[in-house]
Amino acid sequence: MTREVEFNIKIESYDVQLEYVNVSLGTSNTNKIKRENELSIDSLKDDELTMSLKESIKGTFNLDLVLKGRYKIHVESDDEIPQEYIEEFLQNSETQADISYPILSHSSQIIAFLSDKMLGNPLISAPKLRPKKSNEDN
Repeated sequence: MTREVEFNIKIESYDVQLEYVNVSLGTSNTNKIKRENELSIDSLKDDELTMSLKESIKGTFNLDLVLKGRYKIHVESDDEIPQEYIEEFLQNSETQADISYPILSHSSQIIAFLSDKMLGNPLISAPKLRPKKSNEDN
């Protein structure tokens, strides 16, 4: 007989750092810009979570950057929660979309600032995940 375990997880961002940035003017004459990003979990230890966001923009403006976010995890439960439950919860795409918002917001701010300084107009991008397989243009 399998017992169902109930728990509540609260995840708080407490630090976002720029780890890498490379910016250049593109050679494309089109106004289209392709934005791709990838979120990965770097480490999960006790109540600490570290995630990285790799962001790439190609077009009239080329940008590659990596941001690292650090989070505190608070688990509320009457039972001991196995680490595998928390890892499974963090792999859920809806969970990742929710907890990646602080990193994505910083990324959008950096993109706007750098594109404004290089092109004269800021590229305003929504803070959301855009996987490499997506054909969406921003």
